[in-house]
Amino acid sequence: MYSFFLAFRQNLIPVVLVSLVAIVVFLLFVDVSQSKNMGIAKERISPYVLCTQGRTFIKSTNGTTVSLDPQQKKNIQTDDRIETIEASTATIFWIDGSITRLGEKTRISVLELKNGQGDSTQVDFSISEGKSWSNLGRSLDPDSYFKQRYDNDQRVAAVRGTVFEVNVDKGYLRTESHAVTIQDEKWKYLATVSDGQSVATEGNADPIDSSSLDPQWQVKNIENDATLAQQRLKEIREKLEFLSKKDHWIVMVQRYLRELFGMNSLNLPITVNSSGSGISLSIDEARVTSKNAQDLLAIYEAVSMLSSSEDTVASKIRLREAILKTLPEKEAKRYREIFSRATLFDLWDSIKNNLPKGSKDLKKYLEEYTKQSDNAEEITQLQNSLAMKRIESFNARMQEWKDKGYDSLSDPDWFSKTFKVDTKGLMDIIERTNEAVDSAVKKVNGSVDTKIKNANDSLWN
Repeated sequence: MYSFFLAFRQNLIPVVLVSLVAIVVFLLFVDVSQSKNMGIAKERISPYVLCTQGRTFIKSTNGTTVSLDPQQKKNIQTDDRIETIEASTATIFWIDGSITRLGEKTRISVLELKNGQGDSTQVDFSISEGKSWSNLGRSLDPDSYFKQRYDNDQRVAAVRGTVFEVNVDKGYLRTESHAVTIQDEKWKYLATVSDGQSVATEGNADPIDSSSLDPQWQVKNIENDATLAQQRLKEIREKLEFLSKKDHWIVMVQRYLRELFGMNSLNLPITVNSSGSGISLSIDEARVTSKNAQDLLAIYEAVSMLSSSEDTVASKIRLREAILKTLPEKEAKRYREIFSRATLFDLWDSIKNNLPKGSKDLKKYLEEYTKQSDNAEEITQLQNSLAMKRIESFNARMQEWKDKGYDSLSDPDWFSKTFKVDTKGLMDIIERTNEAVDSAVKKVNGSVDTKIKNANDSLWN
């Protein structure tokens, strides 16, 4: 018996040593960044509709109809039909967390709803009655799409990272932010509807004036979007702070062992900084590798949905540059095309939100991305569309100023009062428009269209 225990002890020591070595090797080399629990998985949910007021009905292809009362929800799928009755509203939460709000007496049909290859998501639905308001995320996957059909499915609104509304009853489509591409049922391009523009839902997407719009619906949804933006910001901050400061025990042990053996750490190369508004991220470029690619892409998609602030703009720029660093050249070129469009919209938001530093930096990166990609024509088209919106806005303010009878520049705050902008934030635009404005002051009844156009065209120069 004694010889048995002695033999057992002798054999136990090497077994324990081998086991310890195996554990250390595992902790040193296991790639926890690919773990679902440790990585930042792209947000994907089972799409559902939430009744927010009154009563909502969901009709499935199997013939069943489900009635929802306020705060009740139900998962939806392809071929479902959703209807709200009088004094009722509902919100649809799509696969990627994007939302579409439905007004009263609205009917939609879900034509396609699925996760595609890789990280792509495809959403296609039709509205036949009522009104909708969609606030969509910016998917980086080229196979992803979001389409909304209207006008008896003869018109298709194709969008990414856009806020827009479709009002069938009043007959218009309006873009709240960024841009919507309008196509016919055969995918022929009809128009690009940019920030603040409205077009008719019937015919060939002809522009319409503001008298046809539903201002109460717009105000309500803008307020709800502001609440949604704060919720998204809070969730993203909490998630990133957890990952950067409260690591899983495996990561902490792994970091200690790898540093002990003089090896690089595998944890995310991101630090979350304090920020009064938006989100502020620092990136350790020396630790950015291809192993970080998926997590960086997921973080970017989440951050890209946030409202603009100087910190958020800077964080988006850092993330875009870090992502490009992790990709082979062929993939990097494809992402530069995606980033050029995103950068253009960030630039437009920065101008609107009085972010001079962000605007300056974004102009530089927009030029770089466009030069190194094949979508220069698309970016130019969008630039022209946004510049046209600026001209229209400028002309409207000029007319308002004339109607109020301003005959001099004696009021030092006249520009802010007339054009409703903070002069500190748009100095580059103001400097280029002062000459046109001075001319208009001297010749109120004269034509200033040419000078206004020239001044606003310089926005993109």
